[in-house]
Amino acid sequence: MIFTIELKGARQYRLQKDKNWRRLDEDDPSLHESDFQTSSPSEVMNRTPYGTEIEIEGTLYKVSPTVGQISEILYGSSTTFRREFPNSMPNKEQLRAVIASGDDEQANSLILKLDGEFELRQRPSFDIRKNDATVVLRHETFAPGNDYVGFEASRDESHINKLFHSSLEAWLFHLRTGATRAYSDMLPTLSYEQLKDEIEALRSKWIAAY
Repeated sequence: MIFTIELKGARQYRLQKDKNWRRLDEDDPSLHESDFQTSSPSEVMNRTPYGTEIEIEGTLYKVSPTVGQISEILYGSSTTFRREFPNSMPNKEQLRAVIASGDDEQANSLILKLDGEFELRQRPSFDIRKNDATVVLRHETFAPGNDYVGFEASRDESHINKLFHSSLEAWLFHLRTGATRAYSDMLPTLSYEQLKDEIEALRSKWIAAY
């Protein structure tokens, strides 16, 4: 896999090898030879210039870890370019096992990772503001003491199905676009069967991105 670094706001820019920023055409998010490219997610985090001001095309932007409503603010993101279709896919029983292992006395963020597996990350120390390219999807943080994690939560089929369904839609979006760090805050727009069919259709016509 290859990762790029973007700054997004009213306009979108991609970091270049010469340290400049190329404005992205929404109709052409493809990888260009001049784009900065790395196989290291930690390098994505380290090179995302949070807390700085950058002049691009004559406009001075503040770079923030959160999405703002001011046009002169850009926030960091990353795009994943895959050579091969993922070997593993999100799995409901793996999700169930992760939820069962959770500590309900802690604040937990449910994460869907680039390898299609789920993980619980505790807050703190998990910092949601970092441009972590390994995170495909972050669900709303589970507050302590609300039985969203633990053995009983893992037996709640409605709870598990809701988490898995929304995760699968985010996985489909990631495969189509390469986008990372999605946030789950709405119900899925496609049925479970439609999502499976769309993912299999992508698999059948997959083209290497680089």
